[in-house]
Amino acid sequence: MITTVLHQPVVPGTPADEINVDLGDGRIFPMPRHQLDGPYYERTENAHEVTTVTIYKYQGKVVHRSPHVTLKRGIGIEAVIGRLG
Repeated sequence: MITTVLHQPVVPGTPADEINVDLGDGRIFPMPRHQLDGPYYERTENAHEVTTVTIYKYQGKVVHRSPHVTLKRGIGIEAVIGRLG
């Protein structure tokens, strides 16, 4: 399996007990994990991949989403070459 992890931008120096959040003003900054609700998890699956999203909320609003995509099988080079034509 191939796993791709997508994260919000990391604020340099953020300790492990803090989560980078966006309160809606476009600024991303670290917030102590104990002040947030979560983590909550959403999982979706199709024929090609499994996606798990980790969600944290603050005052009922989603302030952090971190998707993790795992391919069920590798994409062969033949599929890529076929698209290039």
